[in-house]
Amino acid sequence: MPAAAAGAASSSSSPKNNRRDTDTPSPDDSDDDRIILHNNRDNDSDNGKTCFTDEHLLLMDPTPPSSPENEKVNSEQSSTAFTAFASSRSSSMAYKITQKINSCLQTYASYMSTSLHQDRGLKLLQWSLWLASRLVLLKKQCKLQSSQQLQYISTCLRKLYLDVSFARYATRALSLPAAIAAAQSGSWGYQGSSTLTKYRRAHDVLGKLMAWSMIGYYPTELVAFVKWMLPAKPASSSGEHAAVYSRSAERWSYWSCRFWLAYLVAETCQCLLVYKELKDREAAQQRGEIDDDSDDKNAKAERQSLLRYTKLQLLRDALFFLPCLNWSLPNWDLDPMLPESVVNGLSWLESVVCLYQ
Repeated sequence: MPAAAAGAASSSSSPKNNRRDTDTPSPDDSDDDRIILHNNRDNDSDNGKTCFTDEHLLLMDPTPPSSPENEKVNSEQSSTAFTAFASSRSSSMAYKITQKINSCLQTYASYMSTSLHQDRGLKLLQWSLWLASRLVLLKKQCKLQSSQQLQYISTCLRKLYLDVSFARYATRALSLPAAIAAAQSGSWGYQGSSTLTKYRRAHDVLGKLMAWSMIGYYPTELVAFVKWMLPAKPASSSGEHAAVYSRSAERWSYWSCRFWLAYLVAETCQCLLVYKELKDREAAQQRGEIDDDSDDKNAKAERQSLLRYTKLQLLRDALFFLPCLNWSLPNWDLDPMLPESVVNGLSWLESVVCLYQ
């Protein structure tokens, strides 16, 4: 230890000596001149405070002081680590989003792979366009915006709704061969079903009735569609002939809806029989009359799926019944039984249930 530091240490007050055990180096380090313990005579000699140099503090905290070069290196390392972390997190989120989009696209493509599901999508679009046109008119009545602008938007939406409706007329005509095949084979009667064992004869009769009703429905609806699409002929001198011709399409239309009404009644009866058989089986299992353990998991899952489908189909038939009955009347366009808001509103609800089913 340097002589000046030793003299200062020997002449220090008692408070400084009491800290020597902790603040001064051990005898092995007595020659280390990095530690200098002294009194600040200018400010602290009177109150006996002990002052430490930066070198002493360096020994107490072995962490080297940060230099500008070290701070720059640490900053660059931190920035690089944060950039790498942010890039990894961003890549992970982008991957998850991409996977989600791909999953949605695959689900959509699988669902829309059949003509039946395509018609269900068009049906929801059709009635949603009608609903949007009605909501715009409601906004017009509330006078929230310009009435002329809202009227134009409502007219455009209604035109789109009618165009999609006529497009569905054309696509439905393609289902006629399927109805003929079902009438010949009886495939709409649950033939060969392992889940349904009761009421097979009733199912067969109702299935054939459904098929034959569709055989009457598709051609008559197609004729109505063609008559609606063809340009009107010049009226003859007889006003009566012109009046009869003007409602020819509507006449074919209500006859097609009568065939459709017969289909709905037959399908409702069939669904009720299916529902009754499935519920009777559940009740018998609860009473212990049927051993539930004898059924495999696939049979149970098939029955549960069929029960869910049947409930939704009954709901759809109930929503369809009043609109179909309204369109089956001779004056459905001139003097309808129900207002358009009720008929089309029920049709929109059915389209939502149909897509969920």
